[in-house]
Amino acid sequence: MAGRSFFNVSEEQPKPTKETLLNSLEDLENELKKLGHVTLEEQLKELRKHVKNVLENQEEEIEFLRNKILSLEKEVKRQKAKTEPLEKALALAQATWAWEKHLARFVVHSSTRIYPSGWNDQMQDYLNETNKEHDRFDRIQAKLTKWTHHHWRVIKNVTRERNCMVHPNLIDLDLVESEILNMSPKHQVLLRDMLEELKMTAALMKFGRLAKHTRTELGVHGKEWNQCAMNEIISWDCKFEEIDGLQNIEHEEAKEYLTKYVDDPENIFHYNFIVDSIKEANGQRLGKLAWEMESKIPREYSDALSYLKKLLPNSHDKSKFLKDLNVTIATLHVPDFLPKQLWKHGIEIVEKYFGLT
Repeated sequence: MAGRSFFNVSEEQPKPTKETLLNSLEDLENELKKLGHVTLEEQLKELRKHVKNVLENQEEEIEFLRNKILSLEKEVKRQKAKTEPLEKALALAQATWAWEKHLARFVVHSSTRIYPSGWNDQMQDYLNETNKEHDRFDRIQAKLTKWTHHHWRVIKNVTRERNCMVHPNLIDLDLVESEILNMSPKHQVLLRDMLEELKMTAALMKFGRLAKHTRTELGVHGKEWNQCAMNEIISWDCKFEEIDGLQNIEHEEAKEYLTKYVDDPENIFHYNFIVDSIKEANGQRLGKLAWEMESKIPREYSDALSYLKKLLPNSHDKSKFLKDLNVTIATLHVPDFLPKQLWKHGIEIVEKYFGLT
């Protein structure tokens, strides 16, 4: 057979194209014609016609899909250009909304329910009725800044001027920080005070839930725990489900707010030892969970999953000795073990695994 042959392509040669395939079929036709196989020649000619039609249809379909993809990419860019300014405009108001919920939930004792609206009014009613010795609101002010009517006025203005139409659970606090820079210097100070309180309450309630879970569900006891420190940390476990969950805060940053709140240089070691030990123990459990997720999570989450699997490299040797994490504890730990750009994916894969989304 003459030089060109589709059927004798070696591994080193380029992959066959539409042209090489049709040329090879034509070569076969010519060979059959020379040998006098008229019937086979006609059959092969008909086959080549069908193959050509199929390939041309595929080319049209591929071109259509290519154009569709380009069109969708342009639409995504247009939508992103439209939503980014809105996201920035709403960031501060979203943060004030989250701050009000977090502060109310932390200040009001866990035995008292927090209802879905009017959080500040509920907190003020509670403070008017409670013993001042147990006033967490005053304690936060003493550790961070003294709250004044100027703070309330600025926050109400921000909420009114940038009226939030949606309240996403995951607020980009870095974006909030950058937007604060666009405010007047006086308002910058007041809004940073609000942001500090938001982070402090998120940090303390996070550690409270983690400590309570460690003691009750994992059964961790022992002389290494300072029981006074453990009991106080557990007391910060407020029912944050009533405010739709906590804002994300990473372990080391949360410890900074823990240190400010406790404000006890002689005993802060015990608090840090407890929360660091919990993180270390639950890191392996989160790694175990990641290995269990592997076959059930879409490929788009592979980067986040890879990070989490590294928390338990020897999965087959250790996983049988590790108790499982529940969805809340796993979600609280996501910011501790993933880079910030993967927090959203990390939380989503946990929720998908537990069937919440």
